[in-house]
Amino acid sequence: MIGLKIFLSSYILVRFVKKKLQDSKKNKKKLSNPKEKALDTSLDQIEKIQSKNYLLANTGALTLSALGHGLSLASLPLTAYGSESLINRGIKTVSERKIKNDLLNASIILISIGTGHYSIAAFYAWISTLGDLVISHTKSRSQKMLTEVFSIQPTKVWIVRDGIEIEIPIQQVQHGETIVVHSGEIIPVDGELVSGRALVDTHVLTGESIPVEKQTGDQVLASTLVVSGQFAMRVEKAGNETVAGKLGTILQKTSEYKSDAQIKGEYYADWAAKPVLLTGLLSAPFVGAIPALTIISSSPGNVVRTLCSLQTLSSLIYAYKHSILIKNGRVLENLIDIDTFVFDKTGTLTKDEPKVGKIYVMLPELEESDILARACTAERKVDHPIARAIISAAEEKNLQIPVADDSEYRMGYGITVRTKAGELIQVGSARFFVSEKIPISEEVNSLMEQIHANGDSLVLLAIDGQVAGILELKPHFRSEIQNTLDSLRQFKPTQFYIISGDHQNPTKKLAEEFAMDDYFYEVLPEEKGEIIKNLQSQGKKVCFIGDGINDIVAMNQADVSISMHGASTVATDTAQIVLMDGEISHIPSIMKLAYSLDKDLQDSLKVSSLVTGSLVTGAIVFHTTVVSTGIAMAMAFTWGFQRAFARLQDKKES
Repeated sequence: MIGLKIFLSSYILVRFVKKKLQDSKKNKKKLSNPKEKALDTSLDQIEKIQSKNYLLANTGALTLSALGHGLSLASLPLTAYGSESLINRGIKTVSERKIKNDLLNASIILISIGTGHYSIAAFYAWISTLGDLVISHTKSRSQKMLTEVFSIQPTKVWIVRDGIEIEIPIQQVQHGETIVVHSGEIIPVDGELVSGRALVDTHVLTGESIPVEKQTGDQVLASTLVVSGQFAMRVEKAGNETVAGKLGTILQKTSEYKSDAQIKGEYYADWAAKPVLLTGLLSAPFVGAIPALTIISSSPGNVVRTLCSLQTLSSLIYAYKHSILIKNGRVLENLIDIDTFVFDKTGTLTKDEPKVGKIYVMLPELEESDILARACTAERKVDHPIARAIISAAEEKNLQIPVADDSEYRMGYGITVRTKAGELIQVGSARFFVSEKIPISEEVNSLMEQIHANGDSLVLLAIDGQVAGILELKPHFRSEIQNTLDSLRQFKPTQFYIISGDHQNPTKKLAEEFAMDDYFYEVLPEEKGEIIKNLQSQGKKVCFIGDGINDIVAMNQADVSISMHGASTVATDTAQIVLMDGEISHIPSIMKLAYSLDKDLQDSLKVSSLVTGSLVTGAIVFHTTVVSTGIAMAMAFTWGFQRAFARLQDKKES
């Protein structure tokens, strides 16, 4: 009993010291300046640090108890420290009148010490803290991967005061003030343009790849990007009051809920605790104390709890190494049941950059190549999707590009340049041409209406003040779509749908091209969620793939949601899976990974159950000692770790 006395005395001392340290920390917080930013370590980090310290202490205790020769008693203070959190949780389950895995582990430790099996107590404390560390590492690793993916918002802005531009922290910006935003900068607040004009990339909020023209009086939103031009704007909303800020606050709660989802193995660990503990206690009068301890310590809880978390962690890390961010293991479990995939068209089935379609020539002396070459002359120094599409088309045709005089290069809703030969070239929207007083004929208007009716966009080109051509801009569909769909069809009977805000004709054409089961067109953002809900009401398990703020409702409604990184920060905050390189071809790999993880989880349950059954039988029939339990558990852990690390080293198919 001396060992139990040493252990309990040490445990009480650890609790006393820990409480004093916590009280001291609370007092320091009360004396600190409340306006200062908190520098305390996050709860997740504290949990991880404590798990490491407990595991280190239990490793030392296990080593000392194994050496024997009087060192066994010296291991007990270390075991008391290393199992302090575990025993506290066990006591808590008693107060809740529940029998869980923590109570079972605490009972094993106390009974082992009471019967003089110090090494067994250290071993079970070590197993339990190893499980705690793996679980906390799974959570912190997921959080770290999230923070590495999402973009950083601007911290400073240029503000106009007394006619002078000065740079100040964004936190100091006040409602009604005027700030200046330059080309290439992210708009930091919501507001209205008071002067200037620019092309603004709203992709972060809308998912649309083509920049939007903005001029005096137009509204702009925080987190969008100024592609070209510059302007002054009046601040209307800043910080968490902006559209992006409010969405981020709402979605953070959803993300936190998902990231805290309980690891599957914990359920089985708690479920097995009660029957194992009762079996051991009831059999003690018949088989003796040592075999009864063997039965109690044979619970599959620790093995299942740790290995399931480890398998989940290895899957998340494996995916991240292959440019796939999966926010928690429960997402992979849900993928097993998916039988319906719904794709948003814009930004998902299409690439961010459009492609040049048909070129309409409006002047008889010119050819299509002339229109394209001159458009490339104007766009060659501009970095936005339309410019890149025009330049790519010109490069494919190996066109000779006239050189522009940079001294007359200016941007707004469109671009105006003058070539070395003196030719004035203007490229832009109809709105730009109206502002430049370039006449647009009925023929041109009719062609523009036809192009828009087909769901495409366009830019006009003028030479010396006369409309010379129209460049049709078509969605650039991903080449890997067909292979992706074919691969997904191999898993189970699966249906595919398209949701689009476009007109019926282009949506129907796309659905037919890729043999989709059905399609939805002219869908408003708020209607996407209803479509997903209706599919679910038919008994379907739906995975939604999209990006942009207009996909958020659908993502939240779907059983699993996937988004592209770089498409919309809000969408990637909402989505459970993020394809960081934007490659839709990763989806079949994610499905394979989900099935692989499910198999490993099932195998872990089978191995743990087999070990438990063998140990219980051995204890009752052959009166085996508790040492056999430690050997069997060690073998099970070795098997599980080998499976997990094989995946990380790409030796296991996923």
